[in-house]
Amino acid sequence: MKSPRSIEELKEMAEEHILCEFNMIQDAANVVSRAHGTNGLLENIALESFLLHIRQVRDFFYGVRKNKWPDDTFASDYASNWESVQPDLPRVIKEHEERLDRQLAHLSYARLRYKGKEKEWPVDEMATAMAEVVRVFLRSLPQDRAAWFSGVRL
Repeated sequence: MKSPRSIEELKEMAEEHILCEFNMIQDAANVVSRAHGTNGLLENIALESFLLHIRQVRDFFYGVRKNKWPDDTFASDYASNWESVQPDLPRVIKEHEERLDRQLAHLSYARLRYKGKEKEWPVDEMATAMAEVVRVFLRSLPQDRAAWFSGVRL
């Protein structure tokens, strides 16, 4: 069982790390779009960054079921009602969930399954879907905690 975090820890984590994760999804998606077809290296770096942030935010919102590490932070640390208002995992994220876990974090033979169009990632759709989950999260926060996320760019 996780030990409760102090208000100071929650605030620092929100303002320094969670806010950054939310914003990096949008920022990296924008770089992927701008670099598409012009700079393969930049596009790949931005894509990997985007996918990493999608994966971390997915686990922040939905990973409480896995709870692998006792010091992980979750949306329910901030919004006590999160499990009752939490939307379903977006379809586009669910469709790519195993691939996010296997291809991004592991050098595995599972990568061989993806060829041609199957290697592409629906970046815009994933960013849009996760932005909607962020909006639901922000609406579920008590006013004092919502202020910690005032720098979210959606």
